[in-house]
Amino acid sequence: MKKQFVKTTATLLIGMVLGSVTIAAAAPEVLQASIAKLKIVVNGKEQKLNNSPLLINGTTYLPVREVAGLLGSEIDFNKGTIKIDQKKAQPSVNSIKSIKGQDLLEILGKKYPDFKISLSEEGLLNLGDNVFHLTVNADSTYDVTPLKDVGFISSSDL
Repeated sequence: MKKQFVKTTATLLIGMVLGSVTIAAAAPEVLQASIAKLKIVVNGKEQKLNNSPLLINGTTYLPVREVAGLLGSEIDFNKGTIKIDQKKAQPSVNSIKSIKGQDLLEILGKKYPDFKISLSEEGLLNLGDNVFHLTVNADSTYDVTPLKDVGFISSSDL
């Protein structure tokens, strides 16, 4: 009888330990998020989103379907796969690749009047909180492709 009692007690203890581990492992992770108040600009035009972007641990999360729609793409969610199809051609921003430093500073100053802007002869551009390394060409012009790639300038600005 004593053996039976020890077996039963041991079984109950093991069950309780395994059960509490399972409950702890299944507990959802709690994240703190805030709604990000952002201005969304696509090809120079301000756009509105139906769902607000979220800021979680310093990373901004955008609603994929809405942003894709603004960029002319379609999203399909199928069996854990996100498929993005580009539906309309993106405007070409590569007609002008290089510009004189003074002209670039003038354009950026007009477009971003609240930003502190500086450009070194080596091509280091400080634009607000952003830093870009622009290639300096043999004719002392600056390759603005990195600024176009991230949307700080477009061909219409040049």
